[in-house]
Amino acid sequence: MMGFALVSSVVLARCLGPEGRGIFALVLILPELAASFGLFGFDQANVVYAGLEPGGQRALVWQSLAIAAIAGGALVLGGAFYLSLGAPGFHSLIHAPLWMYLVPLSVVPLRLLTQYWGSILRGMNRIWMINVYEAGAKAVSLTLLVALVVGLRFGVAGAIWADWLMGVGGAIVLLALLQKVKVW
Repeated sequence: MMGFALVSSVVLARCLGPEGRGIFALVLILPELAASFGLFGFDQANVVYAGLEPGGQRALVWQSLAIAAIAGGALVLGGAFYLSLGAPGFHSLIHAPLWMYLVPLSVVPLRLLTQYWGSILRGMNRIWMINVYEAGAKAVSLTLLVALVVGLRFGVAGAIWADWLMGVGGAIVLLALLQKVKVW
């Protein structure tokens, strides 16, 4: 996985250049911060409870969905409102069109959901499944970056859409994995 991360960093640095790489990093700051706050420790609690209470795993899945929708939705709305005001107090945060900030912000609920659901699988001792998922996600992410940034030359916009696709795709794959282990 570190190899995929290294290659994607090189691809982004070479293809986007210093300014594009900086804008891409700047665009991802708010969604990453929102997702970190939105976890509320539930990802860690899900690992514990999924292992201690096997009969409650299905309830954890639905509880995680509700928390991700409510907390993630509130974070998206709050972040979008903050950005629409021009990021008061952090005016230097805005160096790109507003849509470039809103696209990655829109998948915060799905990113929370993938963290919560991945934790449930980890608590169920499905470590191999989670490792394959994470390695596959890195490989797909690199492929999308190469296709959108290098192949189609979409630049920063391509990197943003690759990130968005990974957020949506990750939730879909984890949903399928939860169905496979029969807790959905």
